[in-house]
This record gives sequence, structure tokens and C-alpha cells, in this order.
Amino acid sequence: MGKHPSAAVAVLAELRELGLKVAVQHERLAMFDRWPRLDDGRTLLVAESSTLAPVYMLRKRGLGIATEGGRTVVRISEFDGPEIGIGEAICSPRDTFCRAVGLTKATGRALADIQQRHGSLLRDMRERSHAAA
Repeated sequence: MGKHPSAAVAVLAELRELGLKVAVQHERLAMFDRWPRLDDGRTLLVAESSTLAPVYMLRKRGLGIATEGGRTVVRISEFDGPEIGIGEAICSPRDTFCRAVGLTKATGRALADIQQRHGSLLRDMRERSHAAA
């Protein structure tokens, strides 16, 4: 896989075409001007405030999103089956988070995980797909 993010997007699209389920989650730190309340009414503690949270959840709660640090996780599984590979890319708290870089690194690591755990699984799936076409 190339280093350009469009290569990662193309690889993920191909995996979906092969019938695999691909989940991508970008996580960041929240920025607070006030201590938010959790759903059960408790106030978020300082220790909990440094926890990464999915970006969609931060937006849903109307919280600011820190520009530095973060994590991207790519999970690949059989459509209704077990997870077959996972890749993670962590951005240093000193660096500005970049979704494209995180996606590229996490995708490459997920593919390497599949290769390590399942050997030629993806190659076999591609061959069966091309033979059926």
C-alpha cells in the first residue's frame, strides 16, 4: 500500500467489495471550557478528561476537539463473523492530528495483522473473487 491516503481508502473499499466489514474510528481529546456532566449526572473528573473519545461522540455532545494528539483504529472482520485484523495509529500529543495519516498507518497495520494471524487469507479471497467474475 502506498503512503497516500487515497491508497488506504482504495484498499478499504476493496476489502468491503470482498465482503469484509471495515470499521474506522478516529479518536481525539475533548477541550472543555466547563466540566461536562455524564449521562448519569456525575461531573467528568480531571483524570477522565484526558481520555480519548470518538470524534462523533465529542461532536454529538457539543464538546470542543483538541487539535493535537489522537488515535485512529481500523478493525476488519468477516461480515457477520470474528475480527480478523486490527490496526492502530497514535498521534503524539505534541503533533497536530491528521486523519489521512492516521488512516494510512492504521490500515497498513491492520493488513499486516491479518497477514500475521491468517497468512494468505486476503490473497485467497481476491483470487476467489477474480475467478468468480
